Amino acid sequence: MIAGSGSGYGPELSEIGARRSIAFLRESIVAPEASVPDRFLMVEVVTSAGATVRGLRANEDTFTIQIRDAKGQFSSFRKSDLKELRKLSGKSPMPSYKDGLTQDELTDLTAYLAGLRGKS
Repeated sequence: MIAGSGSGYGPELSEIGARRSIAFLRESIVAPEASVPDRFLMVEVVTSAGATVRGLRANEDTFTIQIRDAKGQFSSFRKSDLKELRKLSGKSPMPSYKDGLTQDELTDLTAYLAGLRGKS
């Protein structure tokens, strides 16, 4: 999201240029799995009925876990009712753009993100 626009599945980027270096931003675009914050932990559950749900962990306690999928839908599960609960550490919901952008496009996108410093 930038200035309230976007899906909200990923991080708020309105001030990302003030918080992260150009090198970090570039790496996040080409290798997003290199540094995944804990608040964006990907999880995958298999229900007792055999359904698989994958998304970001929205909340978790000893007995339950809530997951938000890429469409923004929330699902809540009792852990005791699950066949499997996998925490996908090091996995990112963001795809790599390493092969999807030219070097010029990558430079432009990195510069744009570096320039996001919030309200002037």
